[in-house]
Amino acid sequence: MWRREARSSCVRRRRPPAQDRRRLRSPLRPPSPSASGRRSGRIRWIPRGSRPAAPLQPPVARRRRTGLPPHERASFRLTRRTIQYPRAACFCAANGAGHLRGGYMRLSSALLHAVLCLVATSLVHGQELAPIFNGKDLSGWKVPDPNPWWSVVDGVLVGQSDEKLKGHVLETVQNYGDVVVETDVRFSGDIDSGIFIRRPQLQVQIGISRSLKKDMTCSIYARGKYVAQAQNVDKLLKAGDWNTIRIEARGPVFKVWLNGERVLEYTDEGFPKPGPIGLQIHPGVKMKVEFRNIRAAELKGDIPRGMRG
Repeated sequence: MWRREARSSCVRRRRPPAQDRRRLRSPLRPPSPSASGRRSGRIRWIPRGSRPAAPLQPPVARRRRTGLPPHERASFRLTRRTIQYPRAACFCAANGAGHLRGGYMRLSSALLHAVLCLVATSLVHGQELAPIFNGKDLSGWKVPDPNPWWSVVDGVLVGQSDEKLKGHVLETVQNYGDVVVETDVRFSGDIDSGIFIRRPQLQVQIGISRSLKKDMTCSIYARGKYVAQAQNVDKLLKAGDWNTIRIEARGPVFKVWLNGERVLEYTDEGFPKPGPIGLQIHPGVKMKVEFRNIRAAELKGDIPRGMRG
């Protein structure tokens, strides 16, 4: 039997004329222009059971021009043609953060957001958090005279008190309006301390509240009461160890972080005026609290959305 194969993949069986049977050609070799025999359009006769025609190959990828010098291009070979692409495209980002477009690697918004957040941990709108405590003395702070509360020991600012001493707030000489403050703090036991922003109006609590008789660390105290309570502090707070507290005050919005996790956001229009940064020791309490790496930066203009915590 004989079959006739067309390029349209439609197969019809038919016995070819005798003269075509004598001049059958291999299906793998295209007929030469001098080949004789009767043809019908694009149809050629193939003996049944012979090797089928090779499948159609996919179109060969065309070469893309990268516009890069040869030493910056890498290449691979596909069939008879070569595709060139920038060596920078070899970089791969997690979760498909990058893709090739026009021969170049383009980072996705997710990767860009991660980079901005990483930069934002140490930079605020192009300004680095600058130390406001030098680790040697109390330069830049309003030191009381006499001073039974505050001392510097091995680069750490130590605040101590007892039941007989009055309380005290150690203030910076400089006033701050919109500001980011970050410090490491260590305390244990029954202490009552805090960080004042726009002093003396607003305080971020550290330790036990005298009025509520419970730990209110990172909660905001203002107007004689706690106006906002921090969340998940019991899970994040490392008792007796160093904890990092970060406070951001921008206009009427106040945000607090504990060990890298945001635990509070509070909005209040009642504290618009700049003031010093203060560290508190509560009166009538035997306590010890330690601060180190006290840093701050004034906020000028708006922080890009991708850099907000």
